[in-house]
Amino acid sequence: PSWTSFATSGRVSIDNGRISSSMQMKIIRNKSITVSIRPVFGIEVGRMMITPDSVVLVDKMNKIYASEQISSLTNGMPFTIEDFQNLLLNRCFVVGEGTLSDELLSRMNISSLNDGGIRISAKQKVAGFGYAFLTDANNNVTRLEAASEVDAKPYAVDYSDFKNGIAQSLSIDLTIGSIATSIAFSLDASRIKWNQDVFEPI
Repeated sequence: PSWTSFATSGRVSIDNGRISSSMQMKIIRNKSITVSIRPVFGIEVGRMMITPDSVVLVDKMNKIYASEQISSLTNGMPFTIEDFQNLLLNRCFVVGEGTLSDELLSRMNISSLNDGGIRISAKQKVAGFGYAFLTDANNNVTRLEAASEVDAKPYAVDYSDFKNGIAQSLSIDLTIGSIATSIAFSLDASRIKWNQDVFEPI
């Protein structure tokens, strides 16, 4: 089965919980990702929206609106909106080309891990970045790691607590991290909705 949309609520934390808030997340396949920050009584105070060409930040409390190119989130790595969606839904992908499929397997190296999982790494670097996915023995994607040949700074996304999803399992706890900072999402499994009407916010 395929998917067209994804929606849930949960919590988002920055810098190991230094900042933490309730949130809602909505994803429309190949169109948008919206994270709505709602710290008290479900009232939205801020929003981040990623579209195919831009990332928009809205701070309602301070009445601030900012828009940047999507590349501003990836230090120059040419992620597409589909790549960001795959990252959040713990799915393997080839940067700039889509979800990993039989047709794209030739772009990756595959090796076995001692714990029964596998490592799927890109044969060619993208914009100076090498990257790889790690899975466990149950084929759950447990980690995405990337590093730049320029500054050697490591970046990683760690996934845990897997639930049934569409076509594959879904991690409801994920942490996106680098040396400088980290952002963690904890999704409410009871509120996950697939393939229902999700409206893009104005």
